[in-house]
Amino acid sequence: MKVTMEFNELNNLLSRYVQVGFMEAVRMYEPAQDRIRLAEVKAWLKMALVDYKTFKALVDKGTIRARKAGDAKNSPLYYSKKEIQQALASIGVMRAINKE
Repeated sequence: MKVTMEFNELNNLLSRYVQVGFMEAVRMYEPAQDRIRLAEVKAWLKMALVDYKTFKALVDKGTIRARKAGDAKNSPLYYSKKEIQQALASIGVMRAINKE
């Protein structure tokens, strides 16, 4: 299989995977820094230049999952920044493969 892509697409893809690696290190050493509340997700995605609809589609498909912080009924839901970034990087790979 031969996959062709523009240089800037390759650069963006590699950059995303470097970020995933960095976020995995942060998650290992400071797990609290990896977690983000649902209420904060929109602002974080905007800063990362990611459309909220893309995030929502990944959540609906089960690619990104929320986890409760506690056992109480009203415990807040948290997402993993690393998991979000990894799912977004995977989308970039799939787009490059399906481009042919």
